Amino acid sequence: ERVRDYDYVMPYILFPHMQEEEKGSSELQVMVELDEGMKPVVVDYDWEFDDAEEVAEETIKNEELDAKYKDAIVKNIKDAVQSTKAKYKEERDAKKRRLDEIPEDQKKAMKELKIVKFYPMNESPNVQGLKVKYINRYYGQAHEVR
Repeated sequence: ERVRDYDYVMPYILFPHMQEEEKGSSELQVMVELDEGMKPVVVDYDWEFDDAEEVAEETIKNEELDAKYKDAIVKNIKDAVQSTKAKYKEERDAKKRRLDEIPEDQKKAMKELKIVKFYPMNESPNVQGLKVKYINRYYGQAHEVR
């Protein structure tokens, strides 16, 4: 978690040939508004592992609700899943469009780019045994370390 605090200082270049398919989380927290005067119910749902009907029944049992709310809970869960999947698809399409807008000569140049990592040449402290090729998660490994 602390690593994420320093994301803003990481240099970033969009390398088209190094892009990975990002898979969004399948976990949702769905807030279900039932009737006026009742507090909303928050349902944790994972569309890969959970069944909406079972989660609704469990929520009704845990929150001590009437069985008449089952359809409303299932509907809200399915709507939330559908909207989240649509959002993920839109983000993937936008990223694909952005990659397609990069001219071929620039893509070729970025693919042939050589990355050199430099270390200080000081006498003290001696860092010769501590040199590593890893730069960061965007650049990956350096081609050369000096």
